[in-house]
Parts: sequence; structure tokens; C-alpha cells
Amino acid sequence: MLLLAVLVVEGRSLLWFSTPAPWSSAERVHYCGRDYDRGGDVSAAAAGDGTSLQQLTRGPLGQPVYGEPASAGRRARLGVPCAMVLYMRDGDGYRSYALSGGP
Repeated sequence: MLLLAVLVVEGRSLLWFSTPAPWSSAERVHYCGRDYDRGGDVSAAAAGDGTSLQQLTRGPLGQPVYGEPASAGRRARLGVPCAMVLYMRDGDGYRSYALSGGP
């Protein structure tokens, strides 16, 4: 059972986050049918901490992934994706993940 659990976590980490080590910083995040590539570090203030960020999904080990979600109406009207940038906590700030390929 333990081996199966490890294989599931490892497989999810490789497929959805492009990293063989789920405890490390993901190279890519897959969310809402789109890929987001790893960017640089940003401060909590620059990421909008505590204002408009919402938890959108979870990372390789269940850590929260935040972003500013676009409403269904806005996505349909403007053809924009679910979010343009995602953020994962990294120390005192965040690691950003930018949408790959644009809207």
C-alpha cells in the first residue's frame, strides 16, 4: 500500500508539475487545462498577498497554489484563461508561474 501511494505521488509530480521530487519547487504547474512555467521569486506585496489572491489548486505535496481567477463571463467574453499567473509560497514570498503560450 505504501509503495502504491509513493508511486501515485511521484507520478502526479512528474505529470502535473514536471519534477521528479514532489518536495522541490515545481518546474511547471498544470491548471485549468493550461501549463504555467516557473518564473522568479516575487515578494508577498508584489503578488497581491491578502488582497485578490485565491487558492486555485494544490502543488505536488498538497501545498496551496494561488492566483487571481478570471470569472467564467470574462473568460468567455475576452477569451482569457482561468488565470494569467499562479503563485506558490516560497519562504517569505512566492514563486511565480506564468502562463505558457499566452491566452
